[in-house]
Amino acid sequence: GSSVGKSLLKFKVVSEETGQPIGFSRSVVRQIAHLLDLVSIVGFMLPLVTAKKQTIADMMMGTVFVPID
Repeated sequence: GSSVGKSLLKFKVVSEETGQPIGFSRSVVRQIAHLLDLVSIVGFMLPLVTAKKQTIADMMMGTVFVPID
């Protein structure tokens, strides 16, 4: 549910539907989907203006960041 950076910042990535960590395979697909964010450049700016603070990859994968308790 979280990378080293996310762990340090005390956040994790979870499914919007279940609230559970997305698992390894969905995490890999999400990382590949981040290529769309990189190519469009706008994708990495979207968290600044979207209500759920999601990139294009997060919208595609149905994931959100939540703070770790």
